[in-house]
Amino acid sequence: GIFDYKNSTIKSKIFTFTPTHLESKSAILKIQSDIKGMSAFVAPDVALDLDVNTEVTTGSCNSGANRLHFPVNKYLTSMREFKWFSQDERVEISKAGSQPKTRSYFMSIKSGQDSLLFQSAYAVYNLKDYTINAEQVPYIASADAYIYPDGGKTVIEEDALMQSLKNSVVKMDTTHFYH
Repeated sequence: GIFDYKNSTIKSKIFTFTPTHLESKSAILKIQSDIKGMSAFVAPDVALDLDVNTEVTTGSCNSGANRLHFPVNKYLTSMREFKWFSQDERVEISKAGSQPKTRSYFMSIKSGQDSLLFQSAYAVYNLKDYTINAEQVPYIASADAYIYPDGGKTVIEEDALMQSLKNSVVKMDTTHFYH
């Protein structure tokens, strides 16, 4: 069935309803954006629990092959868990407990940025301005350089635009670090 909630759609073959929860072991969650015909956040094949009292939806990917999608930002992540705070218009994304940090990343899917990928173990997606605030970013590989963002943080805006990295360290020649 289909369950419309706030500015989202939840699709599942089987829902479980209690007085305060909607649950599904396999659902697709799409949170709409202000951009016509485009979702802000898509979570395919997730175990889902919507608490209607707190207005918080928790979810976990059913497979390590699943990716959480950010169509407005043209990014996806391999992190497998999320919490959507609908009142605050934000989604917290984190790696699964057993998921190694090296397997927890963001990846651009924008044409021309197909190799842009960086590790992150936690992020907050702001649904008001569609920014992904990635944290615990050890470095960003770019060409033959590693960029170490200040505080291990970076921000992704709409259309895969990464905000300028200030106070970052750049190491060149990633094989030997001669520069």
